Amino acid sequence: MPAINGTNTTPTRPLRPGVWAPIPTFFLPNSQDLDIPTLKKHVIHIAHANIGILLCGSMGEAHHLSPEERILVITSAREALDSAGLHSIPIIAGT
Repeated sequence: MPAINGTNTTPTRPLRPGVWAPIPTFFLPNSQDLDIPTLKKHVIHIAHANIGILLCGSMGEAHHLSPEERILVITSAREALDSAGLHSIPIIAGT
């Protein structure tokens, strides 16, 4: 089997066919601070609708975020899915 993401193992959350939605990065009103609670609610809502999660990829905001903010968005989405019992739902994260 070819290497997957730099490993020689089977992915734990393989990508599935279907619809994948670009998830906007939410910001607090009148601020440039991330709105993580809203992001988490939205990610869970989208996953429950059986739609794939695509973060920091195609909405144009990723290059305006610091590397630390991108990491926070991605890890927060993963935490939200896991806390909702959606451990097998993969995330596609842009750069």
